[in-house]
Amino acid sequence: MFSFLLSAGVVCLGGVINGSAGASAVSVNVDPVFKAYRGVKLGMTASEARSALGDPKEKSDTEDLYQPADGEEARVFYDEAGKVRAISVMYTGDISKAPTAKAVVGEDVPAREDGGMFKRVEYEKQGYWVSYVKVAGDNPMIVITMQAI
Repeated sequence: MFSFLLSAGVVCLGGVINGSAGASAVSVNVDPVFKAYRGVKLGMTASEARSALGDPKEKSDTEDLYQPADGEEARVFYDEAGKVRAISVMYTGDISKAPTAKAVVGEDVPAREDGGMFKRVEYEKQGYWVSYVKVAGDNPMIVITMQAI
């Protein structure tokens, strides 16, 4: 179920992952606040990422799936050289365990009328972007993605 939801979340965020985030995307010249997920940083080797996160639930040359906690699922994506190019983390259920928008994008993000949130920040100097997506409703979820530019 989590795999499907995360895959669906990544597909739904296709515009974000492909770089067309719309009006909520901004480029900034400050240091990012979200630099790693559980010790994994962009540019690390697959071996280093696996050492930090442990054995993945699903493993391949292009991506690994982790479920480090109940309601938390992460995918680590690798480039052709076997280095981390993107990390996407989804929190479901008790989303109070997820990082806040401020902890991810450096500022509070106002909720839309439906309770959802979206903010993407590009860190050109550091060579990556970070996004924070909150889906509100009966089955809330938060998806945090960081990807090399």
